[in-house]
Amino acid sequence: MNLIKFIITVGGYKWRIYGVPYHREKGFETHLVELLGAALIDHPPSELCQATQEAIADYLDLREDQIVRIRPDLFLTESE
Repeated sequence: MNLIKFIITVGGYKWRIYGVPYHREKGFETHLVELLGAALIDHPPSELCQATQEAIADYLDLREDQIVRIRPDLFLTESE
């Protein structure tokens, strides 16, 4: 398994993405979405899933349907 890490910006926050290539569809499967910095986000991860999936597709130069659906429980954020 070749773990890939990269940083994207979604919702005004920087996120480090961890994932692996998804060979059946020649796509990408996200394993973890980590908030960088100590900021508390002002919307729940469930609202960021679609935008994060779009940003990952753009970063990797893939179609959005080539990114395995991102679930809210994959987001690692600071708790209050």
